[in-house]
Amino acid sequence: MSRTRAPLIAMLAAVASLLPALAAAGAWSPGRGEYYSEISASRGFSDTYYDSAGARFSLPFSERHEVRALSFYNEMGWKRRLSVILAAPITSTTANIPDLRFQQTETGLGDIQLGFKL
Repeated sequence: MSRTRAPLIAMLAAVASLLPALAAAGAWSPGRGEYYSEISASRGFSDTYYDSAGARFSLPFSERHEVRALSFYNEMGWKRRLSVILAAPITSTTANIPDLRFQQTETGLGDIQLGFKL
């Protein structure tokens, strides 16, 4: 390797390390005018936690956490090999502490995803 190439390669590697790594492989993109839609639901419940050593404990005051989510994913073909992605989850999180007679629920949109897939 010549002396002029080594600094150039090092500089390109440094610049490439600063670029965001938001690339992912997937199935082919829908064609122009085509679309793909998906709806998924999930539910999570917890009344325990793990400490830093990995031991499992109950939450204090009989506390319980529940998360429910309904997610929408839409991909619309725009150009020959380019599609537009729009995804949004609707989430509901409930914290319940029966010993203190406390319950609070927060419901709303999660992180909206808007992007392009090539």
